Amino acid sequence: MTFEPFTRNMHIVITTGASEQFSPNEINEALRRHFLQDWGDVHEEDKSANKRSFLEGGMLLSSYVFRENKLWVITDAGWRETLHQVTTVLLPEEY
Repeated sequence: MTFEPFTRNMHIVITTGASEQFSPNEINEALRRHFLQDWGDVHEEDKSANKRSFLEGGMLLSSYVFRENKLWVITDAGWRETLHQVTTVLLPEEY
């Protein structure tokens, strides 16, 4: 499976908190899963919302746990319509 067109023109932002708490390998694994539409440890209603949002270009939220610490990955709404597409890797408390 390819990440296109989901990752076309995608800018990745990693917050200071996430970069300090998680290894580059953990962050890469979270991004890989997010871009493969594996939303991780989110509630069923969030998975359903992501499914709709993926089709419509809405906000996408993933949550992963590494070493008992939670990491979120969020793709901003509008990623299908704009050339300025942003996915942010962050700690939940940084939202």
